[in-house]
Amino acid sequence: QYHMPADLLPYSTTFKIGYTPGGAGGSANASSHSVNGDAHGDMTQVAITTAPVDGLKLSASYYEFGDMGGTASRQKQEGGSLAANYSYGQFSIGYGETRFAPAQANGVGNSAAVVVSHYENSGYSLGFAVNDNLSISYTEEDSRKVQKAKATATDAITRSDKDMEITTMDVAYTMGGMTLSVSNSEASGDSYTTGDDTTETIFAMSLAF
Repeated sequence: QYHMPADLLPYSTTFKIGYTPGGAGGSANASSHSVNGDAHGDMTQVAITTAPVDGLKLSASYYEFGDMGGTASRQKQEGGSLAANYSYGQFSIGYGETRFAPAQANGVGNSAAVVVSHYENSGYSLGFAVNDNLSISYTEEDSRKVQKAKATATDAITRSDKDMEITTMDVAYTMGGMTLSVSNSEASGDSYTTGDDTTETIFAMSLAF
């Protein structure tokens, strides 16, 4: 991997690139281990961040795997993200999008089985520091699983996308070395299951010595 030295480019721009050789022989401890009996090919990832104005940070990244086992595949595994974060005084806001496409071997998806094409994710968050001790944040995330199926008899392709939405409210209060926090999340279409709505509330306390 290579990390560009800090402050080499204007606006605190940094660039990183990493490469992992493929050809794992089935060891789960390998850096690119086998999945379902097929070893991944090599993996390359690049990332860039920049801060063009005070308080604003922009970032982007992309990665891809080579063919599984070095053989041709229908679709390589790849993904990427874009994000922007801005802070001004007590307020902060962030927005991001990611895309992920799982690997598909040749011959997969030629029947009536449903095949996942890719995932589309987006989210934004708002934060407010009430004072040095109390902070509040709100996050909303949307995820779409893009999938399709081909009918065996007619080869007709149908889409059956699934959506999931999660909203989260966090409150944290710090007093000396103790931090008390509560997080409440509500999910609609949990695990991409239509009508499966869930609610989770977490209370936490941490102590610093």
